[in-house]
Amino acid sequence: GTYAGTSWRVDHLQKVEQAARLKDESIQKAAIQYALERERSGNSTQWVNPDSGNAGSIVPVRTFQDRSGEFCREFQIIAEGPTVSHPILAVACRNEQGVWDERFRVLTNGAGPMPLAPEGPTKPESKI
Repeated sequence: GTYAGTSWRVDHLQKVEQAARLKDESIQKAAIQYALERERSGNSTQWVNPDSGNAGSIVPVRTFQDRSGEFCREFQIIAEGPTVSHPILAVACRNEQGVWDERFRVLTNGAGPMPLAPEGPTKPESKI
C-alpha cells in the first residue's frame, strides 16, 4: 500500500513538473517570436508562467542578413526567478512563412552580449 501510494505521488509530481516545463517553453517561444518580429534591438519582451512562477525576458541584440539573404537576429534569453542562470545568447532566422527558426544557443558568462564571429560582410541592422 505505502509503496504504491508513494510511487503514484512521485509519478504525479514528475508529470506536473514536466507540464510546467512544457508550458514555460511554450510561453518563452511565443515571447521569442514576438520580440524578434516586433521589437527593436535593445528592447525587452517579458514573459511569465503564473502556474510555475518562472519568468524571463527576450532582448534582441542585432539584426543581420545571412549569406543566403535571410534576415536573422541575435538575441538574449534572460531567466528571472529562483534558479537564475547566466543569460543565453541565441540566433534565429526568419523563414519564408515568417517564423523565426532558432539556429543555436550559447550560455554566456553574464557579461553581456558576445559578438558573433564574422562571416564576411553583412548588411547593417534593418527594421523587419
